Amino acid sequence: MLILGKPLPIHAIPASIQKGKIVQAQILTFIIPGMMAIFAAVLFALWRTDPSRTYVLAFAYWALAFCGGIILQGAIPWNFAPYDILLFHWNAAIAIIALIWGVAKRDGQRSPVAAMLALTALTTPILYFARTYEVQSVLLISQNFNTGLLFALAAQSKWKTAPRNAGDRAIIWVFVALAGYAILRPNMTVLAQSQMSMEQYQDSVFASLNIVISALLALMLALSLIAMVALDNMRRDREVAVIDVLTNLLGRPAFESDVKAMLARGAQERAPVSLIVCDIDHFKQVNDTFGHTAGDRVISHFGEIVTAKIRGTDIAGRIGGEEFCIAVWDCRGAPAARLADRIRLAVANSTRDGTSGLQAFTVSFGVAEALPGERYAALFERADHALYRAKKAGRNKVALDGAQLRGATGPRSNEDEPVAGAQIVSFAQRKVGHVS
Repeated sequence: MLILGKPLPIHAIPASIQKGKIVQAQILTFIIPGMMAIFAAVLFALWRTDPSRTYVLAFAYWALAFCGGIILQGAIPWNFAPYDILLFHWNAAIAIIALIWGVAKRDGQRSPVAAMLALTALTTPILYFARTYEVQSVLLISQNFNTGLLFALAAQSKWKTAPRNAGDRAIIWVFVALAGYAILRPNMTVLAQSQMSMEQYQDSVFASLNIVISALLALMLALSLIAMVALDNMRRDREVAVIDVLTNLLGRPAFESDVKAMLARGAQERAPVSLIVCDIDHFKQVNDTFGHTAGDRVISHFGEIVTAKIRGTDIAGRIGGEEFCIAVWDCRGAPAARLADRIRLAVANSTRDGTSGLQAFTVSFGVAEALPGERYAALFERADHALYRAKKAGRNKVALDGAQLRGATGPRSNEDEPVAGAQIVSFAQRKVGHVS
């Protein structure tokens, strides 16, 4: 597969090539694809453990397409006519786009698939004419420019999300390396080729070095993907042990542990973190009037709404009987309050017409943005105080601690706008000591 350049097919190696380089070409043509095929099989097996994680299947497809591309280039005696170049170009681009889509899907983000396909389509006629008229420099630059820009977009998108584990951080740096190498490689290649013939270049150490670097970066990416998925599995297994069975949200110990880690990461990366504390209004009356089964259904329903409204980078947990908490990553207080109000309205709309079979209920919310160096206990105390203010203001409201609604920035979302009928109140921030 064409990622940063083509492995040299064995049949295209000049007869004068040294025996050691023939062995090297065989290794690059067969050993590397074999390893990628193993990685594809591992990723496919990981997907089989949870078929709902379609992003893992996208990773497996990328590895398999990489393997297939190299095998085709090494085994089929093509002379790389213009249409052959376009076939490899689209094979590579679709595989990379699937990879980028999978990474974004895992992070709960949208991937600009249409834009990436448009970019690939734009470079297609350039490749065709460059190959037809043997303009080697344009061919190399256009091939690698497309790949480099795709990986640059992937690195930027991944950088904006909160890395969950070492696999996430490795993915970011491999994307950066792939983008940088794809952009630098054609310039180095054109410079090297200007000093020698094409046959001499193909027989040179520089050409072999290019192939080795491309293959190693691809292998590093495959290993990072496997590590990321494996760490996700470990995290999922840990959460299963501490999950709230009624809502499928984290229980209090696991939630608090993850939020403390998020606050530490936010301080390190200078990313704002906000906390939303939620409490179902008059929940005791629901239990007393309609029974505990009805109360359980209300709690479960609210958990489903929270899960649907938050992003993959946020954390939600049930911290008490009818009390919930949401930690919102890379989000200031005002946008977090608007998120809380969207959840509040979703609750009201879901029970308004009576078709859900649930007793109508409302929820109150308290929101606070973490101060520099603030610990979880102090942040929770301020958010909980805001919740008290929301209850005192008449319930079914969102109270924002301290921060003004105007001028604050938060998560980049097309839903990050005030909604009609918002019930958000603000009050002066009170000083709270830092408590561990």
